[in-house]
Amino acid sequence: MYTVKALEPQLNDDPQALFAIVRDDDALVGNFYRHEHAEIACTALNQTQATTEGNTTHE
Repeated sequence: MYTVKALEPQLNDDPQALFAIVRDDDALVGNFYRHEHAEIACTALNQTQATTEGNTTHE
């Protein structure tokens, strides 16, 4: 499953993402500037994963 994490802002003037999507093993999947966009992407990833796991057949 995927989750949204808030990132620590850095003390510089560079544009920076404030939210990240990570997998259960803490692997970074993506960075986002807006929380709403991160939530939408996270929901889509979780739905895709659930669909893929549901369609997998074990022989």
